[in-house]
Order: sequence, then C-alpha cells, then structure tokens
Amino acid sequence: ANLMEAYYEMAEAFLKEIETQGYTAMIYGSEDYILDDIIPDKLLQRYDVMLNDSSSMPEYPYLYKMWKYNNNLSVPGIEGVTGYIISFVDYSGR
Repeated sequence: ANLMEAYYEMAEAFLKEIETQGYTAMIYGSEDYILDDIIPDKLLQRYDVMLNDSSSMPEYPYLYKMWKYNNNLSVPGIEGVTGYIISFVDYSGR
C-alpha cells in the first residue's frame, strides 16, 4: 500500500476507536489539510467535518457540520487566545 493508503488506515482505526468509546468521531482541519492530506472519497463519506477556516464564507466544496471561524480571540477568564466554533448539528444527543 502507498503512504496515503497507510495514512487512511491509521486515521480510520483512530476514528473507529473514538466511536467505540461512545463519542462522535470527526475530522478537523483547514480546507487545504482536508483536501490535500485526507482521502475525501473514503473518510469524508463516513465522518463529519469540523472546518477550521477564518474567511467570512468558506469555499470548502464538501458539507461540514462544524465551523471554527475565528482563531485569534481574547476572552476574559481564558488564558491565551481562543476561537469561535459554530455547530450546525446538535451533537448532545449523539
């Protein structure tokens, strides 16, 4: 198997283990990372995506369920910087 196929197998094993533990497995990353380093036709069909993109309107060509849209915020009570994340799905019941 080539390197990308090995990467896919490791990523899927990790994501399956997260599900086995009772959590919702999700792929997180920027558009470039997801499209260049993930095998979209395999992992993106099965797992939700949390997109990290600070543009006003992402151009990501696939469906994403969560969006981290600001990565450099200062919030009182939190040390360092943080970001805003919006979820288009209610994961509390999953």
